[in-house]
Amino acid sequence: MSAGNNPPIYGVAYECYVSLIDQSNTKLFKANPTLAAGDVQVVKDGGTAANLTTLPSASPASSKYIKVNLSATEMSAKNVTVLFSDAAGAEWCDVSLNIQPMLAPVCIGVVGSGSTTTSIVTSSMTPAGVDPDQFKGRIVVFDADTTTTALRGQATAITASTGAAAPVLTVTALSTSPVSTDTFKVQ
Repeated sequence: MSAGNNPPIYGVAYECYVSLIDQSNTKLFKANPTLAAGDVQVVKDGGTAANLTTLPSASPASSKYIKVNLSATEMSAKNVTVLFSDAAGAEWCDVSLNIQPMLAPVCIGVVGSGSTTTSIVTSSMTPAGVDPDQFKGRIVVFDADTTTTALRGQATAITASTGAAAPVLTVTALSTSPVSTDTFKVQ
């Protein structure tokens, strides 16, 4: 995945933008703010604050858009808080940015025929299941581009699974049965 992925993924580099409010006129964003070491820190899961590995900067140059690049290590937390605080204290106002990364999918699957609201028959999963119940306790999330409109973005818990290249997933009831070619992720 690229650094600009959305949504943010746990343990994967992430890129986003913020704008800083000008202290001399709090109705405006600061163009090309001066950012120095110590001005931008990251806190992972309420731990100790540390300077960001890559100091943010205006992008494009001299603009009001501040590009923030978080490393894979900095994104390895359930809550990642980035604090902008002008150490010199006179150019821009403090701002805090909180990111809650999602867990990366364990696998991606395609629905086969014969599925019901409580049983997803898969035609394929990558990587494939190997052990019975290896997906038990995980979540199935249907893709935004899945064929069955009612399932787009819907998520449900896996209560049991078979171990095979195309496992059958027993799930908490969905609003409707998936159809062949619907796609999903297991998280």
